[in-house]
Amino acid sequence: MYAALVAAAAGLGPILARVQGPEDRFVGLANALAAGMMLGIAYPLTRDGLDAGTVSATIGAAVAVVVLFLVHVWFDLDGGDAISPVRALIGASVHSAPEGLALGVACATDPRFGAVVAFTLALHNVGEGIALSSYLVQREKRLRAVAAAALSNLPQVALATSGFLLATARPELRPLLLGASAGSLIYLSLADLLPSGYHVAGRTAISVVVIAATSMVAFAGALS
Repeated sequence: MYAALVAAAAGLGPILARVQGPEDRFVGLANALAAGMMLGIAYPLTRDGLDAGTVSATIGAAVAVVVLFLVHVWFDLDGGDAISPVRALIGASVHSAPEGLALGVACATDPRFGAVVAFTLALHNVGEGIALSSYLVQREKRLRAVAAAALSNLPQVALATSGFLLATARPELRPLLLGASAGSLIYLSLADLLPSGYHVAGRTAISVVVIAATSMVAFAGALS
């Protein structure tokens, strides 16, 4: 249920904001908000993973980073400005998968923590929906952007369900899964969202948004 609501939240992005294209400054700020939230939620995931098993969590994070790097290279997702709508959708789907894993494992670890992660990812998906819409359609096709943004998060639902079932059935794997979730979110923030945000919105504005979002989410995660 959480995963489905979080995925649907991505469809709000194209509704709430009208952007002129990938170079729109608001797209950079939306990416910064999304990155800050991912970094913020990575903090409690890292904390819980290291507490449960330092070696397993570290291995999980390392493997996740390598896998995501290879996926980015394979689909050429770091191709700069000339990103086609198809590649933009693939990139959004790649982003959504580890986010779903983080949500599923968080729910299996602690339902309250899972609720915090779900709320954070829902807001994060709104920002990513705004960024995705800049690559897809013009104003007269806004409904398509809404559907595309929501459907690109279907891997999030699948990984959330799988992560929850696996972490529940095999508790000894939780440190590995928590580490993989945290490593994925940190990698996607630093290697993808932040560089694109710097490019169109400037370092100062991006830094302020990221620090504010990271601090608020990390604080909420620490209380859960």
